[in-house]
Amino acid sequence: MNPITDEIKESLVQFGENGELNGIVTHPRDEKTSQIGVILLNAGFLHKVGPNRIYVKIARGLSSIENCTVLRFDFSGIGDSPSSSSNQSHKNRKSSEIQASIDFICEKYNVPNIILIGFCSGADAAFDFLGKDNRTKGTILINGYLVDDDRIGEVYENARQNLQKRYYSSSIFKYKRLKRLFTGKSNYKAIIDFFAPKKSKRIEKNEGFKKWIEIKKNSANINICIILSSGSVSYDIYKLYLEKEMKKSVDPPKLEVEIIHNTDHLFTLTTTQNLLLNKIYRFINHMNSKEPHKISQV
Repeated sequence: MNPITDEIKESLVQFGENGELNGIVTHPRDEKTSQIGVILLNAGFLHKVGPNRIYVKIARGLSSIENCTVLRFDFSGIGDSPSSSSNQSHKNRKSSEIQASIDFICEKYNVPNIILIGFCSGADAAFDFLGKDNRTKGTILINGYLVDDDRIGEVYENARQNLQKRYYSSSIFKYKRLKRLFTGKSNYKAIIDFFAPKKSKRIEKNEGFKKWIEIKKNSANINICIILSSGSVSYDIYKLYLEKEMKKSVDPPKLEVEIIHNTDHLFTLTTTQNLLLNKIYRFINHMNSKEPHKISQV
């Protein structure tokens, strides 16, 4: 894990209405103003360290390598941030708190440009926010669903079946799997469910992808990097539904897609975490140098 070094420092911060949102800012120790501020959004109900403490690694790495000011904070009701008394919907409240985080880091640390990074539900929160603040110049979306809320149920179920099919098809003849099967250690319910006939629900063209159409209209200057692990259902949503739609909706120079194979949803192995970190560093470096992006798969 990236340790605290002489090059960076970390500060506890509070911001938002009545200072109810709690976070940690990691920034260069010298007073040179960062050109890019990065905001890390909660993955599900995990607090601001992120899955396998990956947000800590991202924050410290970007601050020391790319001279970024990085804020990782907890949405209200998660981690160190108390529940909100707001009567906003969950989605609108998240959007308001992202806006508060951008206002805070830009004003407090004099950062002109923002990149949002989200993992899982954090990726969907960042995706929903695109186009709402013109200081947001880029976003990195890691294993998000990236589908309109009213369609996610149908899309998710089809993608889950596809993931299950890929998993069992690739592993059913492996020795360790066969040994588990014949020694009573396998998940027989999952295996039966896999072989049972299923009817996939058909998703009509453009239904469930209105957000991508909005991005084409309103977020032309935002660089988007999508990182997916092959062991996540997000990868199957992408392959089944999003791949063509994204390339139609976002100009290719502004869209980058990275597939990390042989990796679970949470990037549990250190080797896969390093692959993820390197892709994030490269994207931020391109943003700093203003080099064009290309659609790619690894």
